[in-house]
Amino acid sequence: MNNEKIPQLRMMISDVSDWAMDWALPVGYEIVTYSDGLEGEWLTIINASFDKQFTIDDWQRLILDREGYRSDRVFFVREKSSGAICATASAVRGGGAEHGYLHFVGVRPEWAGRKLGFYASCAATESFRADRCTDAALNTDAHRLAALKTYLRIGYRPEPRHEAHAAIWARALEEIGFELP
Repeated sequence: MNNEKIPQLRMMISDVSDWAMDWALPVGYEIVTYSDGLEGEWLTIINASFDKQFTIDDWQRLILDREGYRSDRVFFVREKSSGAICATASAVRGGGAEHGYLHFVGVRPEWAGRKLGFYASCAATESFRADRCTDAALNTDAHRLAALKTYLRIGYRPEPRHEAHAAIWARALEEIGFELP
C-alpha cells in the first residue's frame, strides 16, 4: 500500500493581466483591508471556516510573516449596517513578487451562502492584476467543493501536480457540475 501524501490541489490563473471579472459587492457590504484589531476577526473566520484553532502566533506566521504581506493585501468583507466582518481573503506572494498567491479565504458560517468568499477572492485577485503579477495561484483541498466552485467561477484553473490529481479533479468537477472550457 502506498502511503504517499497527495499534495493539495493547485489552481492557477496563468496570465493575470488577462483576468477580467465584472463583479460588485451586493448592496450593504464593503471591502476593507487589514488594520490593527482585525486579526481577531481573521482568526474567528478562519478557525470557523477550516475547523482549526489558530492563535495570534499563527496569524503572525501565516499572514504577517508571509512573502509579500502588506496590510492592504488582506481583504475583508464588512456588512455596512452592523459593521460585522463576514469574510476574508489574503493576496500574498508565492515564489517572488510577480507570483500572486490567494491565501486563506474564509466566511463566517452565519454569512455562508451569500457568495462573500467569492467577493473577497475577487478583490484579492484584482489586486494581483493591479500589482502587475504575472500569474496567481492557490492551494485547496478536494473536499472543499464550494471553494472549488468559487475559484473556478473566478477563473482559476486546475494545475495538476500529482498523478492522483486527474482523477480527483474529474470527480470534483462532476460533483459540482462544472465543465472546464
